[in-house]
Amino acid sequence: MVCVTRSSVALFATSMLFVASVTAAEPPQQAPNKAEKVSGAELFAREWLPNDPRSHGGDGLGPVFNDSSCIACHNQAGAGGGGPKSKNVDIVSAFLNNGVQFRRPQRSLMSEAFRAVLGLPSGAPKDLTTDKEAMQKQRDRLVKEAGNLHPGFLGSRSVVVHLFGTEDGYDKWRGSMLGSGNHLHFSRMSGPQGFDAAVATTDVASHDHDHAVFETIESDEPAVPKVAQTKTRAKANAEHLKNLRQANQRIQQHRAAVQQNVAFSGTRHQGSFTLTTTQRNATALFGVGLLNSIPDEAIEAAAKATHKDFPGVSGRVCRLPDGKTGRFGWKSQKANLRDFAMTACAVELGLNVPEHPQSGLPSNPTYKPKGFDMNKAECDALVDYLSNLPAPSQVKPRSDVDGKYIAEGQALFTEVGCAVCHTPTIGEVTGIYSDMLLHDMGQDLGDTGDYGVFIPDSPGGEAEGVVPDLAKLMQPQVLVQASLTTQKQKDAESKILGATRTEWRTPALWGVRDSAPYLHDGRADNLQQAVALHGGEGTQSSRKFFSLSSQDQMKVIAFLKTLTAPTAVAAK
Repeated sequence: MVCVTRSSVALFATSMLFVASVTAAEPPQQAPNKAEKVSGAELFAREWLPNDPRSHGGDGLGPVFNDSSCIACHNQAGAGGGGPKSKNVDIVSAFLNNGVQFRRPQRSLMSEAFRAVLGLPSGAPKDLTTDKEAMQKQRDRLVKEAGNLHPGFLGSRSVVVHLFGTEDGYDKWRGSMLGSGNHLHFSRMSGPQGFDAAVATTDVASHDHDHAVFETIESDEPAVPKVAQTKTRAKANAEHLKNLRQANQRIQQHRAAVQQNVAFSGTRHQGSFTLTTTQRNATALFGVGLLNSIPDEAIEAAAKATHKDFPGVSGRVCRLPDGKTGRFGWKSQKANLRDFAMTACAVELGLNVPEHPQSGLPSNPTYKPKGFDMNKAECDALVDYLSNLPAPSQVKPRSDVDGKYIAEGQALFTEVGCAVCHTPTIGEVTGIYSDMLLHDMGQDLGDTGDYGVFIPDSPGGEAEGVVPDLAKLMQPQVLVQASLTTQKQKDAESKILGATRTEWRTPALWGVRDSAPYLHDGRADNLQQAVALHGGEGTQSSRKFFSLSSQDQMKVIAFLKTLTAPTAVAAK
C-alpha cells in the first residue's frame, strides 16, 4: 500500500507548477517595476512558488507554509470567504507535566521537628547556593528539552506546526512533532498543577445540567386563590423542568454528533512535557474593512452594557500587551487589519514581509531568508484590497409570508439571548451580529490563547518581550469566570492580557449561511451543532434555544440563513 500525505501531494503539485512556469513559452514573471501599479487582488490570488521570481531577494514560498496562496484558504462563497476543515491550522501547546516541580522545595518546621525527635538529619538544604544551582540546572535541562521538541517553545507556549515544508525531511520532522497519530485520545487530561486542560473535548456528557438554574415561574393572575395559585405554579415549574430536560437531551444529541469532528485533537506525553494538538479554521474576510473601522470606544461601551435577563453574560475587551484593543482573530489576538494580514502572510505562506518576519524552519533553526518576498507597496496593496472586500448582506424575503416567518425567527433569536453577544449593530456598523468582545464559552471549547511561530534570532516569537522562563511560560493562564460581578473582580478581569483558554471573540454572524464549518476548529458542521456546543456564558441561551419547539427552532435557523456572503466581490 502506498501512503500519500498532504505534504507530499502539495510538494509534488508545487514542483509541477514550478516546472510549468519554467517551460512555458512566455518568460517567467519578474518582480513588478516600481512604476507599475500593484494589484492587491493579484497578490491575494497569487500562487507563490519556492524561490519565486516575484520576490525581492526572499525565498518565496516557505520554508514552512500551510498553503501557497491567500485564496486557497479564503475562498468559500468567493474570494475572501472562509475555508473548509481541510485548511485548518495545526497548533501544538506544551505544558510541564504534573510531576515536574520547577521551584525550591518547601519544608515545614513541623516535619523538621519530627526529624529531630527521631534523630534523623535535617532535610533542609544546608547551602542555599547549592539549592539555587540545582534549580538552575533543572531549568537549563528543561529549556534544552523544550527547544529540542520545537525551538518555538523557548518563546511561546503554543506554536504552529505547518502542513508543508520545502526542505527535505520536513515531513518526517512534522510526524515526530505530532506523534504520528499516536497522540490521539479523548479523555480529559490533567494539566499542570491539577489544571483541567480539557483540550480533546469529546466528553459530550456535560455536567452543565447539574448546575442548571431552575427559575420559579410566577403566575400572571394574582387574583387566583393561594391554593390554586400554588398548584398552577407547581404545574408550570413541572412543565419548565420537562422542557429543560428535553433541551438538555437535544443538546447532548448534537454534541454526540460532533464527536467524530474533533478526532484531530489530542494529547501526548513527551519527556517532562504534555503536548496538546488543536486546530484553527480559516475565517471569512468579508467586511473586514468595516471591522477595522469600529472605534475602540464602541467596543468598550459594549463591555459596559448590562443584561438583566442574562446575568451570566459579561464580555470584556481584549487588551494586548502593547495596550491596543484586540479585534481580529478567534481570540482577538491582533489589533488591526494590517497586523492580521501581515501575520497571515508570514505564518501561513512563509513570506518574509517588512512588518513581520517569516516562520523559521524548526528542523533547521539556522535557516534565514536573504531578503523580502513582498515590499511595502505590495503589502499596502494587499491590505487595501482586503479593506475593500464587501460586507455580507441579508437576503430580502421573497414574499410577505416569508418575511413574517423570518421576522419571527429574528424575534426568537433575540428572545433566547443570542443577540446579547451577537448584537446586530456596534458603532456605525450594522448587520454585523457581534459585540467584538471576549466571552467565556466553557471548558469544552477551551484551547490555547495566543500562539506563535519559530523566528530565528527572535526567541520571543510572536509574543514580544516574553522571557523564556519555563516556570511561567508553560503554566496555564489564570482563568477568570465571566459571571463575577464585584468591582474588585471586574478590575482583576480587565488586567488580563489577551484571551484565556476558554475565552473567544464573538464571531460576526453576517455571512454565516456561507461560512460553515463553525466554531474555532470547524467542529460544528451546522448551526444547530454550533448552538449546542455553546457553554459557559452561552449555556443559558443554548438551553433556551433547544427548549423551543422544533418549528420555532427552524424559524431561528431560517433567519440566520438570510445572513449571506456578498453576491459579488469587486476587486479594487
